[in-house]
Formats: sequence, C-alpha cells, structure tokens
Amino acid sequence: NLIKKVEEILNAKVNYKILNIAKNEIPEQYLDYTKAKEKLNWEPKISFENGMKKTFKWYKGFYLNSK
Repeated sequence: NLIKKVEEILNAKVNYKILNIAKNEIPEQYLDYTKAKEKLNWEPKISFENGMKKTFKWYKGFYLNSK
C-alpha cells in the first residue's frame, strides 16, 4: 500500500481521502518492471522505496529553503 509506505518513510500518520472513484475504476494497481526487463533488458537503478526517500528529502530541503 502506497500510503503505508509513505507513512513508514515519513514516520508520520498520513490523513487522506479518496475522491471521485469511477464505477469502472481499478481498485488496486501494482508496479512491475518485468516486461521492461524482458523486452528491453532494463532494470531500475534505484528501488522504489529509496526513490521515495530521496524525493521526500529533496522536497523538504526545497521548501525549507524557499521560505
């Protein structure tokens, strides 16, 4: 679950609300690079979790320095 992963990384509770769900909406989606690996011999250089951590660190620095 993306929200749970964000909460783990931030070490904080995230309050969220899902709005405007279409009747034909897919309830769950998953990241998978298997086909890219098979067809293109591609793999991510950084894990999803580490990418999230780096992104949050960047945003924190950016917004603290912009005030």
